Amino acid sequence: MRYPIIELEDQLAVFTTRLSSVPRHSPVYGQIDRFGFVVASALSENGPSTTDELAGLLSLDRSTITTQLAMLTGREFVAGAVRPGRPDVTVFDLTPSGKAELQRVNSGRSRQIADLVGDWNQRDIRTFADLLGRFNQSIIQRGDGDPAH
Repeated sequence: MRYPIIELEDQLAVFTTRLSSVPRHSPVYGQIDRFGFVVASALSENGPSTTDELAGLLSLDRSTITTQLAMLTGREFVAGAVRPGRPDVTVFDLTPSGKAELQRVNSGRSRQIADLVGDWNQRDIRTFADLLGRFNQSIIQRGDGDPAH
């Protein structure tokens, strides 16, 4: 009999391996790759943000955020503007076309996930989502998901 913690660790290893095997430029993402999607989603949820704010929020280094913002800006999905009263600070936000592309990607992702759990009942889906959310909160609370720690 295996200990539950060992089974959890094994399943997490399989999960992360499978997740990383999803093509970075999946057709679902269209003109936004997976990392650009994460940045665009953060802007959608949190509103206009600086590079440093996004890096802290997403637990990513500043260079990764800068690269993604450059890609999103080049595709006119994000626009930067000087923060009022702070000419040395640029704030980024989604453009209308960026919001439309994010909605399109969200719809595609939802369809993919629905296909994966199509034979699950709603209670199992809710339980899995709740447990995954709880696990993610544990990571954040420990500081493992925060670049400042």
